[in-house]
Amino acid sequence: MKRGSCDLSATEASLALQTKFNELPSGFIDHSELKEIEKLLALGANPNFYLQKSGLSLLAFSITQKNIALFKILLNFKVDLAQPTSNTVFSFSTLVHDYPYTALLGKLPLQLTANLLATEIAKNEDMPNNIIAQMHTLLSEQMNLLYPAFYQKIEAKIDIIYSSLLKKLIAEKEHADRIGKNLLVLIGDQHCQIQAQIIENILLYIATDHFNVRCLFIEDNKIPSNFKHRQSLKTNISIMQEKQGVIIPVDLARNQAKKIGNNYNDYEKLSPQKGSIVWNMLEEGMRARNQVISEIKIQSTAQNSVSIVGGNHLYGLVKHTFLANNFHLMLVNVKSAVNEMNPFETIKNEEFKTYLNEYDNESLQAYTATSYYRECIQFRDSREVTQAQVFSRSETELAKIASSVMLPQEILTLVQKVHHAQLALKVTEQNQSVIIQANEGASNSILNATLRKSASSTPSN
Repeated sequence: MKRGSCDLSATEASLALQTKFNELPSGFIDHSELKEIEKLLALGANPNFYLQKSGLSLLAFSITQKNIALFKILLNFKVDLAQPTSNTVFSFSTLVHDYPYTALLGKLPLQLTANLLATEIAKNEDMPNNIIAQMHTLLSEQMNLLYPAFYQKIEAKIDIIYSSLLKKLIAEKEHADRIGKNLLVLIGDQHCQIQAQIIENILLYIATDHFNVRCLFIEDNKIPSNFKHRQSLKTNISIMQEKQGVIIPVDLARNQAKKIGNNYNDYEKLSPQKGSIVWNMLEEGMRARNQVISEIKIQSTAQNSVSIVGGNHLYGLVKHTFLANNFHLMLVNVKSAVNEMNPFETIKNEEFKTYLNEYDNESLQAYTATSYYRECIQFRDSREVTQAQVFSRSETELAKIASSVMLPQEILTLVQKVHHAQLALKVTEQNQSVIIQANEGASNSILNATLRKSASSTPSN
């Protein structure tokens, strides 16, 4: 008599599950098959195997097929979230509890959703949450539960740099007030780095909520580029938009574009780019771009502001323009974690391919060999500039992991959490100060009254 699926042992159920997936003709799974898969998993079938044809794990298969029903079933039956998405990668699963940080360096399902989401968003940056986005969110929540120490470590790093930057910004604002100038926080970053986003998000939150800053100048040349850079830019823009501030792109300078309004896209029609990409990086091009950038800032605002540009702009903006005459500058250089990995493939459409092709090795070598480039680097790393760093050189691996599994919006959420905690701490300290002052005042009143009473009751000679 043939046994039904309910009579199978865990081993037999595992074999039946593998057979079902390996014999799928097209990868399509209908509702009745999902029910059968769920029954086999309930009998103890192991979901952590690789498909024969593709070499994908079952969870990776559900992600690439955008089959959220199968995806949720696998999560419900505790599929291994640390299992690499392909059997061509060494499995860190056995190491996962002893070495959680190292284990995350395997190609995880979370990394797969991040990459797929990057591709989809690059095609349509304003797309609403889709299936891949939902999968990434669910995976991120589960990883948070599995590896809380990792996420707590990132949050702690953010808290430390937040406190340091808050003290520095308070001091610089006080100095600007003393000399009667508006403050311009001028941040030089290395684009597409997780450290850059963390530091920029922090400084924007501090500036907007502590000092009512409502103007952001941002280097955005409107050329389609790496997903991570674009999404990091969006987090900075969203902070200022939330405060109903003004966002002004400043590196349309290479197109000789002039601003004609207060909205983000209020520029005259862009003219063809002047010179080549390399021209824009050599001294002549950098000086021209810096001049336009500084003029936009001087002409656009007479208020405290934040500006985000590439790190090599700091030198020219300070030394070769009138920016310092009009603002008190707080210069910030975002230090990079050594060999920080960018896990997302660059998204190249035809326009961006053309843009990239101009960066040939010979031209880049010529650029980095110039004395101007060396001066930019030396100034960026000098004592004139605040050196801001989230991850030290010894924490490169931690930076790699965070960069690999966390999307820009997730990083922003962590920064928001730290910021709100710091604001709450500030309110608590202010309330305690008021209570102390009130108690001291009451004590002084009682003391004075006692002294007056004593003096009035003392017989005169």
